[in-house]
Amino acid sequence: YASAFLAIVLLSLALVSVGDEPTRAKMTRSMGRFSQLRVTEGTGTLAGSYQRGRLEGFLTAHPGCHLSGIIRALEMGNHQAVHHLRTLENEGRVWCRRDGRLLRYYTSAVDRSAEMSNLPRPVDANQLSDVALMVLRSIAEQEKGKSSPTQRELASRLETSQQLVSHHLKRLESQGLISRKRSGLRTNRELTEEGMRLWLTLIEPLSTSP
Repeated sequence: YASAFLAIVLLSLALVSVGDEPTRAKMTRSMGRFSQLRVTEGTGTLAGSYQRGRLEGFLTAHPGCHLSGIIRALEMGNHQAVHHLRTLENEGRVWCRRDGRLLRYYTSAVDRSAEMSNLPRPVDANQLSDVALMVLRSIAEQEKGKSSPTQRELASRLETSQQLVSHHLKRLESQGLISRKRSGLRTNRELTEEGMRLWLTLIEPLSTSP
């Protein structure tokens, strides 16, 4: 009965905290200590050193990527990723920082004393709503040399309200995905370097499909 009760409690906590990465990582580590969910390190691609090398290399190229993004990008299991990231943390090779409901990871080359606002915080496409993605697409696909669409034009094109478009434009700007500058009476918007990187990750699967 005790083990069944514990399982129910753990499952309930998991359902409540699934969207909170720091809590999820902590629960995964705890379950690994008290259950059979231990990571078995083998040889070749199963070797811990190989997987940790992949993680460290990925974070060198994508500093600030959050836990779920790492898991998706490297196609690792949740327990496997948490185990290897924890090992890298213990070795002083990576460190993490809570960012709201996300847990962002950095290599030791990044100053861990820096404020979160000064750290790289790449945006995952999975964090964006459908409307935000459509706004991003409208800006990305504007013809070169032509002005970007106004809020009214975007609202009409997306068949939504100007208020909602305004909300997403401000959010995309605060996330560092778009920038704006005045040109006469118009406000022109374009993708930043980070916005272009994200946009390319979205269209890459389409360009490589048969």
